[in-house]
Amino acid sequence: MLADQEKEREVAQTKLTAALIEKEQVSSDLNTMERSCSDLFKRLDKYKDVVEGFKKNEETLKACAQDYLERIRKEEQRYKTLKAHAEEKIGQTSLHSIESVKCKTCNV
Repeated sequence: MLADQEKEREVAQTKLTAALIEKEQVSSDLNTMERSCSDLFKRLDKYKDVVEGFKKNEETLKACAQDYLERIRKEEQRYKTLKAHAEEKIGQTSLHSIESVKCKTCNV
């Protein structure tokens, strides 16, 4: 009977030791998972900040592009106006030159 109790106590002690080792392993695994989750959330926040920065840059670039397009349209209009004015002046000068040549030939 004493041997049976001793045997049962050894079995119980072995089970207790195994349970404690398993508890330590589970606790270690839990700590590792918590650190991994914490790192994951930190990276997620970092990526959110990066994406937000990209969106702000995109908005700024779009605004600059619109500004440049507007400036190009204005410069094209100015070019057309100057071109028309230059063509008009060239036409007037050509007519004036032709009339001068005619007057000179008439006088000769």
